[in-house]
Amino acid sequence: MTDERPSPSRARAWGRSFASGLVLTIALVLAPLSIITGWARVQLVDTDAFVAAYAPLAHDPAVQQSVTDATMTVIAQHVDYTAIAGQVIDGITSLGTGPLATQALDALKGPAAQGLESVVRTNVARFVASDPFATVFSTALRTTHAQLVKTMQGDPNALVSVASDGTIGLELGPVVAAVRQHLIDSQVPFAAQIPAVQRTIPIAQADALPTAQTGYAVAVAVGAWLPFAAAVLLVAGILLARRRHRAAVVAGLALALGTLILIIGRAVAASIVSAALAPQGISDAASAALFSVVTDGMVSVAAWTCAGGVLGAVAVWIAGPWRPARAIRAKVRTRTTRTSTA
Repeated sequence: MTDERPSPSRARAWGRSFASGLVLTIALVLAPLSIITGWARVQLVDTDAFVAAYAPLAHDPAVQQSVTDATMTVIAQHVDYTAIAGQVIDGITSLGTGPLATQALDALKGPAAQGLESVVRTNVARFVASDPFATVFSTALRTTHAQLVKTMQGDPNALVSVASDGTIGLELGPVVAAVRQHLIDSQVPFAAQIPAVQRTIPIAQADALPTAQTGYAVAVAVGAWLPFAAAVLLVAGILLARRRHRAAVVAGLALALGTLILIIGRAVAASIVSAALAPQGISDAASAALFSVVTDGMVSVAAWTCAGGVLGAVAVWIAGPWRPARAIRAKVRTRTTRTSTA
């Protein structure tokens, strides 16, 4: 009776192949995740890196336009341009203008109100495009990031907190206060009527806070070591393989494909974010600038990793045992020899 059990050497070879495939699969899954978590860890933990990444947005025209529009909306809630224009014109007519002059002046109330609003918008836009605004913007970013980190850590003293209606918001009062002072310095007569406001931008709902805090904890915990773990597993999987050259080529191409999918996914996410921010009055250009600043670092790492995977696979293939690769190496050696003897 013939014993059909596999030989020990064949069983060991199969075991190595299985282990190599499993380790490489884990490594290739972890590689894109390590890029994401490493990027998220920097964004969530390093305030200086966060401010350095976002501060240039103060000079982005689309962002400046959005800030100007939002500020004008806040001011319009507290300043009645029509009433101010009416008071000025009524004061003039009360001095005893004739019926025709009074009628003409009354007709100017609407244009005068529009003119006042135009003066305010011009001054707000001028301030938003200035260096003092960039300073206020950077300071607000630093404060917001520090408080947001406290919120993610569950600190009860965090200023970025959950409101009674379940909304998590960020305070914009400092920006409006700086604009108010700029208008006063520019001698806009009614600028003092702009009160201190406590306007917030909603960023999430309270029921999403536990998820956000969990994501923060995961990013902080694994963001630092996951890239190294993925690299070690990738090397280990190649070393375990029976045919290491083939395993290295496949791993390199798979790594490039995984990071390419990540880059494509970022482009898809950009359109989703733009659609989500549109109801809040943020233009497509401004949301694109915001999303670009947030993800450019991650995409840069992914692009370099993708290029490295392709170049590594090509280099290993050229150095491998395949007939075309041997032919290429032979041609290179022949040309090198001819060049050296010429």
